[in-house]
Amino acid sequence: DASPTGKAVARVTPELSVLFVNYNTFAECIAAVASLRRHPPTRPDGSPMPFEALVVDNRSPNRDPALIEGLRAELAALAAEQGDPQSGQLFLHDENLGYSKGVNYCFHRSRGRWILVSNPDSVTSSSIPSYVFANGGRYYLSISEASNVGYDPLVVAGGTIAATTGSYTLNV
Repeated sequence: DASPTGKAVARVTPELSVLFVNYNTFAECIAAVASLRRHPPTRPDGSPMPFEALVVDNRSPNRDPALIEGLRAELAALAAEQGDPQSGQLFLHDENLGYSKGVNYCFHRSRGRWILVSNPDSVTSSSIPSYVFANGGRYYLSISEASNVGYDPLVVAGGTIAATTGSYTLNV
């Protein structure tokens, strides 16, 4: 790849993909992406971890142009900092997919080795905790209510809209 000056530019492949599903939470998404920029993820050795942020809007009825531009600007700044124009993306979907399908929409466009699904109102005051896995590869984590037997994180249209919440423990 070449920069506008014609010099070669090294592309950085994200190790972590942070996925957001938006529905009338543009201001919160802006704050969440800004928070990621202020407190980026790190590797276990403390070095910076290349990452990307992907946001899908589930056909919010209030698509305020100023807020959309604000989110695009925050994502563009993240992409510039990462040295990768694809590291900050906003997808304005033409229908409300529901939360799980929105996650899957972003997931299928993600490039990271690890996936973090985050709520738009997640603002961190420190770096994202680092997780160390014994074996390399891509890990998938899905949380779905018991009645959602059709959910498949590898299928864009998998599952139904959940109606419950709860707490979860992940042991690896």
